[in-house]
Amino acid sequence: MIFDAFFSFLLHSIAMFRIRLAKREDYPQVMELLHLVRKDLESRDIAIWNDDYPSASLLEEDIKEGRAKVATIEGKVVGYFVEEDQESGFGETVFDHRVLAFSRFMVHPFYQREGIGGKMVDAIKKDAFSMKMEGVGILVHPINKPALNFYLKNGFICQKRKDFSYGNFDCYLFLFSSK
Repeated sequence: MIFDAFFSFLLHSIAMFRIRLAKREDYPQVMELLHLVRKDLESRDIAIWNDDYPSASLLEEDIKEGRAKVATIEGKVVGYFVEEDQESGFGETVFDHRVLAFSRFMVHPFYQREGIGGKMVDAIKKDAFSMKMEGVGILVHPINKPALNFYLKNGFICQKRKDFSYGNFDCYLFLFSSK
């Protein structure tokens, strides 16, 4: 009975799912989401995000500059990501293709493994396609095995591993078919 009620609630919530440009009034919920995602990563011994990255000021700037999007369920922020060109996002051209870069990809721990991340990736792909890009790309820290598996499951390939001034990352790429 409780099991059925939970899935009924979940299906209703997913039906109220939406991705939109982040607004200033979303900032407190985005900061709470960041806090929950950091705690979740720490609990799994994936020490990749700290007080320096992503910083509160960076997330505030993302929103202010119009490059951040949020995923919401009934108005509650359950996901966050940033879309930008490679040079702005990574500090240099990383991929050998014209791709829309995305970063700071977060899904509320309660909603992980419920299809939210996949819908967010689909929205990023749709945006890239409408911009006539060749695909999308993201940098993933090699110790973040759940993220590596998530991107592989969503059709990405690891193009290469690259050293940056801010760390060593796997460069994950999804290309649209060239038919």
